[in-house]
Amino acid sequence: MIVASRVLNQTARVLLVARDSWQSQCVERALSEREFEVRRIDPLAEVAEHLAAQRYDLALLDLNAEPPYDELVEAIRRAAPQMPLVALASAEEEDEGARAVERGADAYLLDDQLGGGTLVRTLRHVMERRQLLATHAEAEREFEKRLQQEQHERRRLTSSWSAMQGWLAGLAHELRSPLTIVQEYCSIVRDGLAGPVASEQVRYLDIVADQVGNLNATLNNFVDCVQLMSGQRAVRRKATRLVDVVDRLKPAWDAKGEFRQVRLNVQVSCELPRVYCDVNLIDRVLMNLVARAIRRSPEGGVVSVRGRHEAEHGQVRLTIADSGRALNPERLAESCGLPASAATGGAETADNSSLPPDVNIGLAATRALVSASLGEFSIENDPAGGTFSTFTLPEIDPESVATSYLRFMQHHATEPRTVAHILVSLDMDAGEEVAERLDELLAQQIGRDDLALRVERFVWILIVDATGEETPSMIERVQNAWQQAYRARGGPSAPEILVEARAMYHINLPSAEQSGSRAAAADAQPAAPRERPRVLLIDDDLMIVQALTLRLTSAGHEVLAAHDGAQGLAEMKRQRPDLVLLDIRMPGMDGLTMLKRVREDEALRQIPVIVLSASHDDRKQALELGARFFLEKPYDPNILKMTVAGALGIAHPREATSV
Repeated sequence: MIVASRVLNQTARVLLVARDSWQSQCVERALSEREFEVRRIDPLAEVAEHLAAQRYDLALLDLNAEPPYDELVEAIRRAAPQMPLVALASAEEEDEGARAVERGADAYLLDDQLGGGTLVRTLRHVMERRQLLATHAEAEREFEKRLQQEQHERRRLTSSWSAMQGWLAGLAHELRSPLTIVQEYCSIVRDGLAGPVASEQVRYLDIVADQVGNLNATLNNFVDCVQLMSGQRAVRRKATRLVDVVDRLKPAWDAKGEFRQVRLNVQVSCELPRVYCDVNLIDRVLMNLVARAIRRSPEGGVVSVRGRHEAEHGQVRLTIADSGRALNPERLAESCGLPASAATGGAETADNSSLPPDVNIGLAATRALVSASLGEFSIENDPAGGTFSTFTLPEIDPESVATSYLRFMQHHATEPRTVAHILVSLDMDAGEEVAERLDELLAQQIGRDDLALRVERFVWILIVDATGEETPSMIERVQNAWQQAYRARGGPSAPEILVEARAMYHINLPSAEQSGSRAAAADAQPAAPRERPRVLLIDDDLMIVQALTLRLTSAGHEVLAAHDGAQGLAEMKRQRPDLVLLDIRMPGMDGLTMLKRVREDEALRQIPVIVLSASHDDRKQALELGARFFLEKPYDPNILKMTVAGALGIAHPREATSV
């Protein structure tokens, strides 16, 4: 409690506004014997002038003398708005005391309350309260001042950022126009439209055209980075066949390879599963990496492009290898804007002269584009010579996409985040045309980094960042947008859609202490890798346990079961599962109590827990106690599979070095 030092340690000066009476004399004696210095003045005196000339910590106004005192209370308040004011009233005229408080006094005391220390305690309390109110008001003013400064600075930065974006857009346009002119006139001369051209001149013109293409690619990479950072670049992820992307880009690669006398070896099979990505972003990624590999390879060298399905991780990995020299990993990491420790492999004496001049912008843009497609990007030195760049993309199944999304969110989170899984369903009688409209609307309603997965013909799962918006308002917004879209068309009313929040995931940022203890525990007790993830089910309903066991076993998991919190806690300590599915309402030790015990155990708190509950009221407390996910019964099987895959993917990420 913040109290003025005068109140606690010094004599407080009290102004007693009263007639000279036996009662006022008693008040003076009672206060003078304590830590108060009392100065009495007649009510008829000029109180305002007296207060202006002297400083007091408190005023006492005796209401037992001649009324009325309304104007006197107001005069004291005008002269000293922040000074505590206590009215003294007789027991027969308590209404006068209440009236004085209404006019601005802080409190009132009756005659029979002046003894026994009540007067002193009241004055202390009133002064302390006034001091606290003054401190609070000052804090509010300071907060408001800083808030206004912050808002001003935010507006200034936003304005500056918008101005810079406009400047960059203008710069890009201004650069692209002359680049187009240079490229076009080089082509005119090379093709002989301006007269005969010698073979040596053709070779020089081809060099100019190639460098113009490189400069244009660098410009595009720069614009991509700015747009992704500012949120201007919309990310439209969808099911994509990589072989179609490669077939579309291969003629451009062949032309670059032919000019550089570098052979391309492309091995991307049509048997690869479809991936979930923004095809425009991946076009740019592949063009960047293949062009870089061609530039780094010597004449007669080979650039290979290979695709591989990694079914165990639910992803496709693309590798682009060159036949140039090894790169110094520290230099490469610095070029990408990363710490040197982020680099992978490579010889200490690797040559740096082959480091392309656009490695900073090109690789930084590539890394950002891959990340926006929920993938991971790395560059390594090949022991056989050269370097190879790899990036991954999640295959189209919901479990793989959900795992990649949660890993993406956890990697980029700078504060605790909440992720919601929202189920959207449409009546099958609505037809495919209506379903396509809904699919398009859902893509428009979610955030730039959020996902809208069409898991069945008339069923979607939205995976969205729900940190800044309550889930019910998000659901209402989607439903309203659907109705408004139909009203805007002027047709019949919109077919009804069902929108439900079915799961919540909470991303906590580990403290340095937690990270250290986690690393120490991992060093002290290295766990042997398991062929199948071990999942512990804790539920008192045997039918649910049997159904979940069948579903999880068929998905390749090792399943253990317990039927109350105490048994589940013992199994966690003994079996150390990779994941726990926990019911809340159970006999004996319930799920919330068990979560508290798990949180208190340093070794167990690292195991992710998914709460399955029939009560939505348990969600907030379960997440606060450390549960990673909350699934409300009855759960959707698709969301359950995605939740389990996501929790296991976050808890046990595959090893990869991002550059």
